[in-house]
Amino acid sequence: AVTPTVAATLEAGLFDGAISLSSMTVPDAVLLGVANGKRPLLTVVPTLSRKSVEQSFPLVSASNTITVTITPSVDFVADSTITLTGLTGTQSAGGALSVTSIPSNVFGSTGAWTMAEGTLVL
Repeated sequence: AVTPTVAATLEAGLFDGAISLSSMTVPDAVLLGVANGKRPLLTVVPTLSRKSVEQSFPLVSASNTITVTITPSVDFVADSTITLTGLTGTQSAGGALSVTSIPSNVFGSTGAWTMAEGTLVL
């Protein structure tokens, strides 16, 4: 773990003073789902620990709900964007597509659907 230190010189007109080298405290708090995420210079590469896709109905000419489940190693913040690709072979017209996300404030209630490319941007 990084333990930062600080030393300084205070200049106040004719009265300069030195602050000797001393250790600084380092927080152990979680930030955005990252253990010790508040520590300075700690960075992580986000991953998806769970990735699955399933449908609600396998027969033609009927409504079908596609459920995509992802579990990130860090918290998504509000207004995050994620792009799902490879969802080809649908009959849904392109445009705004109604979506549900949990928690609801992360991706909103609609996604930008491009049928020809099979791409959904949340």
